[in-house]
Amino acid sequence: MTRYLFILSFDALGAKDLEDIESLPNFKKNKKKLAHIFKKVRSIYPSLTYPAHTSIITGHYPITHGIVNNTKIQPNRTSPDWYWYKDAIKVPTLYEIAKAKGYKTASFLWPVAAQSGIDYNIAEIFPNRFWLNQVLVSLWGSSPFFSSPYE
Repeated sequence: MTRYLFILSFDALGAKDLEDIESLPNFKKNKKKLAHIFKKVRSIYPSLTYPAHTSIITGHYPITHGIVNNTKIQPNRTSPDWYWYKDAIKVPTLYEIAKAKGYKTASFLWPVAAQSGIDYNIAEIFPNRFWLNQVLVSLWGSSPFFSSPYE
């Protein structure tokens, strides 16, 4: 396959930061090859990482896709669960649509993509229970045969 689509997200980076980031040699060199929308994008509300990234990958607002915060409301827990798993998303994602069309998919630390069916996935997830460790939760949420060498 000779056609690719890469979506790069720089979390918490705004248009006002563009001048600084353009001063980085590799970014400046590669920017010429890319379509970019730095100055044309507005965040959703709430402008949190997980709802925003889910809006990017679905084209829907949080009220429709279902990810309204980074973490779940779990008042009985000291460390609440995050919306790590794809099954929390209520609408199709770009990677699901791509797979249905026969494309291979890959993700590196994209929010809300654990156990998503992405072919080459290293999920953004961390152990928030004392009996868990990073290797176990990463292998559980990611594509284990792809991600295990990186653990």
